[in-house]
Amino acid sequence: MTWTSKAQGSTPLGNRIKQERLRLGMSPDVLAAHVGCAPSQITGAENRGVIPHIRILAGIALTLHCSLDWLCGLEDDPGQEILTQIGVHIGNKM
Repeated sequence: MTWTSKAQGSTPLGNRIKQERLRLGMSPDVLAAHVGCAPSQITGAENRGVIPHIRILAGIALTLHCSLDWLCGLEDDPGQEILTQIGVHIGNKM
């Protein structure tokens, strides 16, 4: 699968961000506030295939309690094993 910074329409990444955000009862504004980005970063990823910066993606994964691999469609299990190991480190870098 080839990723570009801006795809046409929704992508597995955008679909999964939206799926988990809705599962947790969050609006795009609330997720963006937790991540520390503009709400347009969230809605752009969900609806227009915009790929956020890796630091924003890491924040999204941490906030939604899922792995980056799952968000990107590389894993079927949204598990958090690796996030448990690196979550504090990534959080301190944001």
